[in-house]
Amino acid sequence: MGRFVTAKSRIEQTEDGYWRTVDNELYLDDDNQLYITPRYFWTDGYTFPGLVMAILGDKNFYDARPAHGHDLFCRFHECVKVNLSLSQLKHMELLKLHDGKVVCEDIPIEHLSIEKVSKTWTDNCFKRMMKAAGVPKVQRNIIRFGVFFNLNWWLKTGKKSILEYNIYEEDIGLVNGV
Repeated sequence: MGRFVTAKSRIEQTEDGYWRTVDNELYLDDDNQLYITPRYFWTDGYTFPGLVMAILGDKNFYDARPAHGHDLFCRFHECVKVNLSLSQLKHMELLKLHDGKVVCEDIPIEHLSIEKVSKTWTDNCFKRMMKAAGVPKVQRNIIRFGVFFNLNWWLKTGKKSILEYNIYEEDIGLVNGV
């Protein structure tokens, strides 16, 4: 089973309805592939669809890390793979314990790869991330069903590449910039 390696990122409100991650978030998928949602990524945290959350509760009721990853994948139709193992990250002192929480320092770009992803892969990875974050199975299935209907995938997103950003030094995925 996949798991989040890092603690929940601190977030800052940027403008009404939008947030920016302060810390890198690292997810280890079922196949042992590591993915990073880089700091300074803008999100509305609304991957948990409004109608579903109206039934299940506040959109921020659950751990937001799966929503951050899903928003990144959806916004760019790409993911950021980490081409190092956990032990290599520890050895390079890129994974550290800070105040009892695991944090990920900026991984050098040469150890990352940007890869195109499909909508099906994106939504299925989101479901695996929700499982790793402890979202109950019934809610995971309902939310996964809900993101199937995200028409923005075809209408609005995927126009820019993550490579157009210096991912650790500027706000990635600015809402009006993408």
